[in-house]
Amino acid sequence: MHKRIFLLSLGVVLLLMACNLSTGGQSTPIAEFPTPQPETQTAIAAPPEEEAQPTSTPQPELDLTPTGPTKEPSPESGELLYQTGFTDLVEIANDWLVFPWWKSSVTTEAGADFKPRTNEIPYEIKNNALHVEVPKFWTNVALIHTTDDIYGDVALLLNTRLVHDPRPTYVSAICRYTEVGWYEFYINYEGEWGIMRVDVTTDSYENAVELVNGESDAIITGDLKAENQLLATCQGDTLAMTVNEQFLGQAEDDTYAAGWFGVGVATGANGNSRMEFDNLEVRVP
Repeated sequence: MHKRIFLLSLGVVLLLMACNLSTGGQSTPIAEFPTPQPETQTAIAAPPEEEAQPTSTPQPELDLTPTGPTKEPSPESGELLYQTGFTDLVEIANDWLVFPWWKSSVTTEAGADFKPRTNEIPYEIKNNALHVEVPKFWTNVALIHTTDDIYGDVALLLNTRLVHDPRPTYVSAICRYTEVGWYEFYINYEGEWGIMRVDVTTDSYENAVELVNGESDAIITGDLKAENQLLATCQGDTLAMTVNEQFLGQAEDDTYAAGWFGVGVATGANGNSRMEFDNLEVRVP
């Protein structure tokens, strides 16, 4: 059996040799298998990066409200604007306007032959106060404090004494004085009071309009040397009056909005009235 296997193997060898001779003795090259290459990755373009936007710096908000000149703060209520004890004649001569005037109704009270004139208004410092004399009967006198400023809303606190009879004698506080008119708050020594508007006319007499008036026990009439305190308030269109801390009344009028302030005195049928002013305070109401 071994001999048969040997002979078969020899036959196969001889057969293979014969095949090689028939092809010209060239050996068939052994096929080479290509070396596996990694698959080529198709490059995928990355999405373009978004261009970085510059970060804006926050801007402060602008106030577009129109601005004008800075307004001066309004004075506070109670603020003192002016005060005098009426003891400086130089100040009175330089800063006060003193003049007489007459109501248009004087011709009814004093008669048609009344002459609205006076030579002078005597005044002096006496008893540590301003002592004013008005010799002519039915005559009003105004003492006006003149300044560069004019005032609209004011409260005038006036202390005054009657120092001579006969009666009646009037004393007053004045606000919003102008060349065309003013307001006057008066009391007399018969216990009467009133608020009037004085309108300047073109003739010798002024038109005095009574806005409100009355009588009050608050006015001291029995003691000629007693002091009466008169508070006159001009605020907006309201004119209010208080005497010796008792409210007497008020009126509404818008004719005069601003002006100077002052005091007044007036005689009645007898003349020769004498009055002392010993203090005046002007404040913001």
